[in-house]
Amino acid sequence: MTDCSNLLDIITAVCGILTAGGGLCAASSALQSAKTARTAMKLAAQTESRALRRQLTYASGDILSESQRVKEFAQLLRLEHRMLLISSGMSSSTSETLAVEQINSRISLVEQYTNEAQQLVYQFNGLATASDEDIARTLSRVEYHLLQVRTQRIALEQEKTEITNAKNEILRTQNKSA
Repeated sequence: MTDCSNLLDIITAVCGILTAGGGLCAASSALQSAKTARTAMKLAAQTESRALRRQLTYASGDILSESQRVKEFAQLLRLEHRMLLISSGMSSSTSETLAVEQINSRISLVEQYTNEAQQLVYQFNGLATASDEDIARTLSRVEYHLLQVRTQRIALEQEKTEITNAKNEILRTQNKSA
C-alpha cells in the first residue's frame, strides 16, 4: 500500500510540475502578447502622427494651389472690369476703382494664408518635434484658411460671370441699336 501511496504522490507531483510548467508557458505567452500589443499601439500612434503631418502638408499645398487660382482670377477680373468700361463707352469710373480695391483686398487676405501655408510646407521636417495636439490645432486652422481661400476664389468666379453677362448684355444692346 505504501508503494501505491508513493506512486500516487509521484503522479500528483508530476501533474503539479506539469501544471506549473503550463502556467509558466501561459504567463510567458501573455507577457509576449502584451509586448506585441504595446509595440502595435506605438506603431499605430506613429502612423496616426505621420498621417496628421501629411494632412497638414496636403492642406497647406491646397492653399498654395487655390491661392494661385485666386490670383489668376483676380487678374482676369481686373481685365473684365476694364473691358466692361470700354464696352459701355466709359474710360474710368469709381465703380471700377472700388471693384479693383475689393479684388486687391481679397488677394491680400489670400496672401496672408498663403504665407503661413508656405512656411508649413517648408518646415515639414520641423513638424516631427511638434506634439500631435499642436499639429491637430494647426491642421484645423489651415483647413479653415483653405475654406476661406476657396470662398474667395468662388466669389471671384461669380463676379467674373456677372461681369461677362453684363458685358454681353451691353454688346447685345449695342448690336440692336446699330
